[in-house]
Amino acid sequence: MLCVNAVHCTRYLFAELPNGKSAWDILVERIRAMQHSDIGPKTPVLLLAPEGLIQNIPSTWDVETRAAWTPQDFFATIRRYSDRSDPADTAVLFVYADAPFVSPSVTVQLQKLHKDQHVQYTFADGYLDGMAPEFIDRRILSALEKLASDLPMQRGLLFETVAKDINSFDVETELAPADYRDLRLQLYCDGARTTALCSALIEAGGEESDAKLLSLLREQAQILRTLPSFAAVEVSTARAQDIGYLPTYSNPSGKQFMELENFSRLCTELVAFAPEISMSLSVPGEIALHPQPVELVAAAKKAGVSRVILETGGCGWNSDTLMKIHAVAPDIHIVVDLDALDRPTYEKLRGQGYDEAYAFAEEALRLFEDRCYIASTRSTLNEVDLDNFYAYWKSKGAHVLIRKYDHFSKRLPDLRVTDLAPLQRHPCRHLERDLSIAVDGIQFLTLLPGVM
Repeated sequence: MLCVNAVHCTRYLFAELPNGKSAWDILVERIRAMQHSDIGPKTPVLLLAPEGLIQNIPSTWDVETRAAWTPQDFFATIRRYSDRSDPADTAVLFVYADAPFVSPSVTVQLQKLHKDQHVQYTFADGYLDGMAPEFIDRRILSALEKLASDLPMQRGLLFETVAKDINSFDVETELAPADYRDLRLQLYCDGARTTALCSALIEAGGEESDAKLLSLLREQAQILRTLPSFAAVEVSTARAQDIGYLPTYSNPSGKQFMELENFSRLCTELVAFAPEISMSLSVPGEIALHPQPVELVAAAKKAGVSRVILETGGCGWNSDTLMKIHAVAPDIHIVVDLDALDRPTYEKLRGQGYDEAYAFAEEALRLFEDRCYIASTRSTLNEVDLDNFYAYWKSKGAHVLIRKYDHFSKRLPDLRVTDLAPLQRHPCRHLERDLSIAVDGIQFLTLLPGVM
């Protein structure tokens, strides 16, 4: 049985690629042409999809659509359909509908491994997401349905579900000839950025073979630079504290705050350029000191920014500002930089404001719950305190972020606890995905037309 997973697909499934086809066209052609091993034209196909998204489905396919899928729905539906299959055919092959680079050769390798080793779950490791399908034994679908009860509906659901009780299953893995996970890429046509990447790879000849595709990603790094996915916007240059691990820098514009009108226009144009972009406000400056923090957040949400993140030290806030932000945008994320639980250590790193910052962090955690993160930048100055800091905030149910110390090319003392730099250096991934937008917006407005 072949299960086509379109649960996470979007309208980009039908976006025309440089070869004149869409990811959906490629999938249908590939399935119709399957002649390898036990998978052939008579293999039953089940499509799982959102309601109303997909038209022109081959008449021989079974289709199940839902307005919203849950993991239990997912596994239960597959189990029902698989029960109609030939009892001797226990393997279920899973492919994503929007993955134009699923490899036929890797599929054959996985199928042979799954069949020869008589295992219950078979997957590939080291390939880019979207290159390799997965196989399971349909007789474990009931167990997976129970295990997935508290998981979100996500890509990688099969692996995450099996991983919850991995010792209870027979699992085999096909390793890639080299590890490509460090590229952190997903070859799906599910958004503007990923579709632009797939288009660039096809235009460069990546669909010719797996070897050509992977060589392009290593040898032509410019292909990876499509659309930004994250923007750090400096809406404020004012600082409420003198933070020891952040350098001072020049501000040629002399501006202290980004005007609301300019910020709103920036958000609108940025979303039009990169629709799925996330935005962070306003490190190294303090957003609490901006005269209109609530209006800034509202403007970002109105413009359609997919995820808004506020980063703050928790000092300088008016008593009701955070409550007002929560009222206009309860789904934003907030990061509170505290760095230490011990008061003397805190003051060494951040100066005065311990009580104010900790009270703010408690309020942010109460309001934003699992969208609140408590952060510490790890250095030799707070290493001894770090375990207590982590345990304290975890006991309150907070997400804790531990960041690496940066000496900013030796502008600051090297206070790293350990050097985690790779032996063979590579360009920072932030260069491929991020925009840093200064308070005057000049860099963004000047460089935007030339990003591609």
